[in-house]
Amino acid sequence: LFPYTTLFRSFEAQRLGPSRVRLIPTFAQAGFASVDIAWEGRVVIAMEVQDRSGQTIKLNLSPDSDPVMLSAEDFEFVAPAGVDVYEPSDY
Repeated sequence: LFPYTTLFRSFEAQRLGPSRVRLIPTFAQAGFASVDIAWEGRVVIAMEVQDRSGQTIKLNLSPDSDPVMLSAEDFEFVAPAGVDVYEPSDY
């Protein structure tokens, strides 16, 4: 995702078990309070995100039998004309 130095500078990591960690953002602009990540081997199998209002989103993930390779361009977002876009510096 991004270099480990950025990860450790941006999040406090807590080990919840042998294959589960909790990441707590250390920056005020984070849109969530924490994220728990669970894995089997080298595959992430679940994520649990708690937002700042205490609500939880649980995601169970399963491997795709026909994986697709993604590039950085696949994650570029262009806002439609006429919408307001807020940057983290706006908060």
